[in-house]
Amino acid sequence: MSGPPECEGRGLARQPARQALLDLLGANPDRGAVEPDDWPAILALASGGIEPILALEAERRGMAIPAAVRARLVQARQRSAAAALKRQAALRPAFAALDRAGIPFIVLKGLALAYRVYPTPETRTMNDVDLWVEASALDDATNALEAEGWRAPWWRDETGPAAGEQCLQYRDSRVLIELHYPPKSISDLMADGGASLWSARVPASLGWAEACVLPPEETLLHLSLHLAEHHRFINALGRLLDVTLVLRKSAADIDWPAFAQRCASLEASGWVGVTLGTARRMFGAPVPADALASFGIADLDDLCMVAEEQAWLRP
Repeated sequence: MSGPPECEGRGLARQPARQALLDLLGANPDRGAVEPDDWPAILALASGGIEPILALEAERRGMAIPAAVRARLVQARQRSAAAALKRQAALRPAFAALDRAGIPFIVLKGLALAYRVYPTPETRTMNDVDLWVEASALDDATNALEAEGWRAPWWRDETGPAAGEQCLQYRDSRVLIELHYPPKSISDLMADGGASLWSARVPASLGWAEACVLPPEETLLHLSLHLAEHHRFINALGRLLDVTLVLRKSAADIDWPAFAQRCASLEASGWVGVTLGTARRMFGAPVPADALASFGIADLDDLCMVAEEQAWLRP
């Protein structure tokens, strides 16, 4: 990188609270500690899922922060840890039921990332668990899960064939599964409809269960399509952190020219290139400049600058 994250590409310097939050999440670990006066603004930016990993980073750095701030961060991490345990207890028999029924599935996004790229599982919060099943197996998958206590919640009426997903709730808990067949962000935007991603699935350990996940390149493709096209980068801080953590673990093993060529063949170059560029701009994600150039995106700096502004917005 040519300079600190706020100097990457064009655009005005970031607001101090935004820069401080990015620094705390690893964009520039050499920066000094955040001033106490910044914490109200930082917490406002971090609300909605970032607090648990922020709590871990503050603890790791041994930061002297106000007691009330520390208490809020610790409580957020504790709540997330409790939710993770409840989720695990509900999902273990659910995964076993799908396996017994011979139904292949892929664990997507939050749950896979929590156990594979985040420092500890509770530092990646999630509202639901995304599973990808083949369309032909949807009814069998639903039946297998219903036998374990999962039901379509009455308050989710947008699911079904047109939506490309089926939401199921575990008894009266807050644990939700979304069955995708496949995710619309994949089927609608990739030239092959997602066939190459499905066939690339690999077995992996989630600590408490074995399940199939997407390899790093396929994960980056899916995350990019989901946050760039589906969410238009709005409220994307956590999703861009997902991308960054995948890259911190796997970037050195990626053949970047081949990956860029593959994205082009799948008609996904724009979504992926802007996502990677924005993650690099904000978090210092380890994407080489020549790798970004290989995506061949005109005005990439300007597009990433717009994407970053979108990322700070709340819906």
